[in-house]
Amino acid sequence: MASPWTFQTRIWGRLGNTILEGVASRGDQHAEFFLVVGEAHVSLDIQSLRRFSDELLELLAPFLGRPDAGPTVVNIGELMDSLDEAPVNATWSFPPVRREEVLHALERLLQADGCASVRASER
Repeated sequence: MASPWTFQTRIWGRLGNTILEGVASRGDQHAEFFLVVGEAHVSLDIQSLRRFSDELLELLAPFLGRPDAGPTVVNIGELMDSLDEAPVNATWSFPPVRREEVLHALERLLQADGCASVRASER
């Protein structure tokens, strides 16, 4: 049986975007990530083992669907390629009227398993 996902997050906003920043963990694997929720898009940036990134994308799929763009692996050198670890970016689009629904779904997911989340005020 697969280990459950846990998240430690910080949520903050600026100029109409909400940024969910944190660490995703599953078993003994951990990866920092950024999710930017704009008016009509979500963008994920994560650097981890590719399999871990793919599993996180699968976790997001039930409410975001397949990414419109990506996942794109950003190659930044031979060492990362040899370790199968690389930065990955994926982007989803949605109608602006769904923004609050998407944001709340992401917040609920990232607060799963009782992990602490610090919500900063929207700026």
